[in-house]
Amino acid sequence: METTEQGDGEASVEVTLDMGERTRSGTVECRRDSGNWRLWAGQEQPLLPPHEAVVFRYYDELDRGNKEAALATIHEDAPVSDLPDAVARAYEENDIRIVGLETVEDGSDQRLVEIVIVGATSSQDQQTVTVEARTQGEEWKVWFE
Repeated sequence: METTEQGDGEASVEVTLDMGERTRSGTVECRRDSGNWRLWAGQEQPLLPPHEAVVFRYYDELDRGNKEAALATIHEDAPVSDLPDAVARAYEENDIRIVGLETVEDGSDQRLVEIVIVGATSSQDQQTVTVEARTQGEEWKVWFE
């Protein structure tokens, strides 16, 4: 990351998401909020489409040990809306890395996203998972059955 422009309470930051064969780069706007820098949602072109971003966020929150934030990304009508503590801990303890993310089926209110995850201890621990994302109002949420 590199700050390309900074003003009083605002900054533009060049970021790159490196996901193996699919690398995305762009400028993200940040603003100060209560003394802390935060991403500004007003960016015109996100690095990931919203349906891919919610899948990324689900696994990223699990990796950070934030089970509640991960659960908040699940669609309210999904048949499976909880995760056993042992499974959540396993994601956190294995220190996963997301190395691939791709939409494999594209519908108007439902999309399939393939995510490739590797454990930090060994790239042989690679796991490819297909996750469904569905709209919930104006937002995309993950859907588990």
